[in-house]
Amino acid sequence: MLMLADASGDLASVELSNTRAGVRRPAAGEDWLLFTNVCFCPETCPVQVSESAVWSNKAPSPLRGGSVLQPHTDRCRRIQNLLLKQSSVGPDELAAIMADHGPAGVADGASPCVHTDYFNTTAALQWFPAGRRVRVSFSSACTAQYVEIAL
Repeated sequence: MLMLADASGDLASVELSNTRAGVRRPAAGEDWLLFTNVCFCPETCPVQVSESAVWSNKAPSPLRGGSVLQPHTDRCRRIQNLLLKQSSVGPDELAAIMADHGPAGVADGASPCVHTDYFNTTAALQWFPAGRRVRVSFSSACTAQYVEIAL
């Protein structure tokens, strides 16, 4: 998945596989897109891994037997719910959503800030294409100390 954005505020998600491509744009009235390794485009959904797929015994041991797609789907749903609860979302609200450890307050593979025995959030980036800037922290979102860079 690729995120494309320009200073005019135009946003697009390009979902690619080795046989298909699809483009997703924000819904009417929205100015954001969410990316959590889940396909949404009608062109790419048919080739996405099945919801019932689990990691095989050839996968690293912490992943074996776990769902391949479910954590990404749950993380997407959690972020959407947190975003929709906000009347407006600025850098601080976005940082809080990115740092969220799920409804129980315990980070896992399905929380916006990922902490598992295998996967961990290693960088947090907030892109503001219309403002031509990015806020970056090379750490978990829950411990982020952002540096702003003008583009």
